[in-house]
Amino acid sequence: LPTLRTKYINWFIAWFVTISFIVYMSNNIDRKIERFIYKNTTENLGENNLKVSSMYTRYKAILDNTTEVQCEKKKKIVFLKTHKCASSSLQNIFFRFGEKYQLNFVLPAGGHQFYGKGEDNRFDASMLDQRAGSLPYSILCVHARWDYQEMENVMKDGQRTTYITMLRDPVDVFESQWEYYNHEKMYGMSIDDFAAAGGGNLTDRKVDKRIGKNQMLWDLGLDEIDDEEKVKQKIKDVDDKFELVMILERFEESLIMMKNELCWDYSEITSLKLNARKSENNRLKESTRLLLKELLKSDYKLYNHFLELFHHKLEVFGKEKMEEELNKLSIANNEISSQCSISLTENKKLRGDLQWWGPGLMGYNVDIEKEECKLMVI
Repeated sequence: LPTLRTKYINWFIAWFVTISFIVYMSNNIDRKIERFIYKNTTENLGENNLKVSSMYTRYKAILDNTTEVQCEKKKKIVFLKTHKCASSSLQNIFFRFGEKYQLNFVLPAGGHQFYGKGEDNRFDASMLDQRAGSLPYSILCVHARWDYQEMENVMKDGQRTTYITMLRDPVDVFESQWEYYNHEKMYGMSIDDFAAAGGGNLTDRKVDKRIGKNQMLWDLGLDEIDDEEKVKQKIKDVDDKFELVMILERFEESLIMMKNELCWDYSEITSLKLNARKSENNRLKESTRLLLKELLKSDYKLYNHFLELFHHKLEVFGKEKMEEELNKLSIANNEISSQCSISLTENKKLRGDLQWWGPGLMGYNVDIEKEECKLMVI
């Protein structure tokens, strides 16, 4: 009997030690994962504590297998529309959202862009249609050079404004704008000759004030696009002020990130590839691409910084969760495509509101009897 009692005691001690060890290791692993994510986040993002905190909180919610964080749809947004970065497709999303909730858009007194006539053509409140008076604004999503304080002055009423923009590989931006704005005719040379000449004095925007080299930095309000210190300051400024910098090469993942940032629904981020050329296959010689990379090195500093940050956010978000959300977005896109009888068509064959301005573009035929369908192509 004593031997049997000793055996049970030893078994109980062994069981207790094993369970305690498992609980300890489980808690320890969780703490190590959390410390790893926090450490890598802070190392990559430096002093940006607000974003670190937001990112870490979101990661913890996923790690703990909680339901989606309860939030309220954000309706006060500045989308900085960068040139040739799928910005028309994103603009369409914001237009549709604003129409759905009857929101007020920030629009210029004339035309469809906010650009001044002088050298300093950044966004300015004086460019607005003054007939609007003190109208409270919700969304700014047309082309404008970024000026944070001026945009804040316009958007200041009510809740905090969320700033979002999109970046793209700088060589692809340059090649796309070269074709779209017919710069070969404007400069009197091919893009290969332009790259071989190192741009020279052809990059000072005297030919086309709005379009040139290091376009993304220019859109973000920087004039001194070759000044390394000014470029570094601008990158930090964007990092501090923007809640999300999307990446065109990861367009759908970017949409999911935006959906979660704004607390929107999948149906509110469905999209078509708008204002796109017939063929956007890379036709550049490798030698030309390398020369342009050097010419656009300032834009690459901007792009590479936010590309690295975006990849980090994807890791924090989680591969499985992202795949699940991408699948839901695909279902939403297929549903709207079916409901609207959407078909890809050469832009020159389209008429009325379905047609876009620009050479060699593709557009869409849709069921124009349905308002929701017409809005998909505005």
